[in-house]
Amino acid sequence: MHDKEESKELQSLRVSIRVLSGACIPKPNEEKNGEIIDPYVRVSVFDVKNGDKAGFQSFDTVVCYNNGFNPIFNSEKFSFRVDNTAVAMLQLAIYDKASTPTVSDVFVASASIPISCLRKGLRSVKLFDTTNTRSGAIDFASLLIEVKLLKGSKKGDKDDLIAMEHSRTRKVAMAEF
Repeated sequence: MHDKEESKELQSLRVSIRVLSGACIPKPNEEKNGEIIDPYVRVSVFDVKNGDKAGFQSFDTVVCYNNGFNPIFNSEKFSFRVDNTAVAMLQLAIYDKASTPTVSDVFVASASIPISCLRKGLRSVKLFDTTNTRSGAIDFASLLIEVKLLKGSKKGDKDDLIAMEHSRTRKVAMAEF
């Protein structure tokens, strides 16, 4: 009986995430002065492959210039193959695009959700600041995402091909550690 439960948890899953919009995205570090932010969302999945190697894969949405109040990303679907649903995490992080290439992008807010807690459909995700709190300007910040889940994903599935296509068109980070 225990083996059935364990194999059920370790069943692979194909997760498709589409970031539609944001709401009330504040300036980084609750700054009062300065220009309007240029937000984009980095969608990442952290997983343990084959029980021993931890890795992640991430995609970036388009940048919404001069719109932190209600940015419309309406991004393409980002597909991930998750091998271990018991420990895998989805992270949605918002960054403010730097105005010059010599300056790095600034972290604004994020949310991390266990893959096992995801449900399909349209979901509103509350965001947290750098100290993992929801107070002040970040209190009302959220993202609207569309989640699609398909159990029993196999290597070489259509979404693996989609992820390879993303790597050609979008900034993609893949790492194992």
